[in-house]
Amino acid sequence: MPPGDLTPTGHPAVRRRSADWGDLLLRTLPRRTPLHRMWAGTKVVVLLVITVTCLALPGWGAVAALTVVLVASAAAARIPPSVVPVPPLWFWLLLAVGAAVSLLGAGLGLYVQALAISFGVLGLGLMLGWTTPVDEIPPALAVIGRPLSRLGLPVDTWAAAVGISLRTLPLLLDEIRIIAAVQRVRRPPSDRGIRAARRALRDWADLGVTLLAVSVRRAAEIGTATAARGGRPVLARVPVRLGAPDAAALTAVILVCGLAALLP
Repeated sequence: MPPGDLTPTGHPAVRRRSADWGDLLLRTLPRRTPLHRMWAGTKVVVLLVITVTCLALPGWGAVAALTVVLVASAAAARIPPSVVPVPPLWFWLLLAVGAAVSLLGAGLGLYVQALAISFGVLGLGLMLGWTTPVDEIPPALAVIGRPLSRLGLPVDTWAAAVGISLRTLPLLLDEIRIIAAVQRVRRPPSDRGIRAARRALRDWADLGVTLLAVSVRRAAEIGTATAARGGRPVLARVPVRLGAPDAAALTAVILVCGLAALLP
């Protein structure tokens, strides 16, 4: 082992790899901030309100409102810039190609608005995962959707399904990482040019088929385990905690969205 791989005590050094999407999704940051203390349902309602506003009134006003809410949320939660994932180079190249195509069609402004709204909503979704334990989201969804249950809709079942999906998402991301690593090892180093592009397309197709098979298998296992426990998932009872941060957040979002509706 090279000397650089040893610590001063003689033990192997542990190399820290940069964080990626799989490491940062749905990982609650250990903070004690007003945003962390808010009820999960309040944050879900804020996300829904700002998303509906951007869909119903797309424009620079919605982009401004989304930016204000995102920046204020990041500041209130004290989110460090180091946890924000950086997309790979090919992602930025695709965005550049899309910008060039939209520029030829005189739609660059709409393209930028769509990107800003997409990134903003994604950022708020990440903010929800960084400030809220996963186990608190399904009960909050059940409370929010309680009026729909009076219409005979299976709100609790839907909320339980969302909870299962959130808990199994990190497992699926681990599967993606393992399969991608195996494909990189099996990839011939001599592939260049068109052959490398064809190989990459085959790898993506194999990855999709493998992930579909893994997802079906895990869904069958979860269904069997749920049926063995009575056939109906039971939601954890999390008390509804509404306080000053919740009232301030809801009021601020309503005001911001109202101002966005007045802007062009």
